[in-house]
Amino acid sequence: VLFRSTNELFLIFSKISFVHNKIHLFIVLLFIGLLCVNVPIIKAVRLTAVKIQKPVLYFTMDENRQEEFVICFTHSVNRRPVYDYIRVEQDGFMVVKSRYDAFGAGMPEYSMDTDMRLTWAPDGWLELININRRLDTFTLFTGAVIANHTLTVRDKVITLSDIVTP
Repeated sequence: VLFRSTNELFLIFSKISFVHNKIHLFIVLLFIGLLCVNVPIIKAVRLTAVKIQKPVLYFTMDENRQEEFVICFTHSVNRRPVYDYIRVEQDGFMVVKSRYDAFGAGMPEYSMDTDMRLTWAPDGWLELININRRLDTFTLFTGAVIANHTLTVRDKVITLSDIVTP
């Protein structure tokens, strides 16, 4: 190929370079677009200390596997442990059941107009099942002296008074 002048040669290379840059830009944008579509967004449960308005703990749970975490505390009246099972869902939480080993004043009962039932578990504990109470968020007031709140996530027990002042 013969070129009549260096300006003509420069013009051809400029056009090739411009097209080449457009192709690169297209490839980069396509790659970014594919990343945004194919990279899963990880949802996390965040515990925020209300007094200081700062997150103190994050943990991930898969709502597709219907994972649950457990909040345990000592009941203030009968001084016995209570375990509340909470499932993480797409748009919030679902209180699934409560377990306790003694029935007494202030302990939850079931309502006749719901599917909630109080049953005896094989290990002798009382279980309030089918609570199915949906929560967008919830506030938990922690206590260290009597309540001694703990959070259990995948068999890991976290004493809440260790990470937030009661």
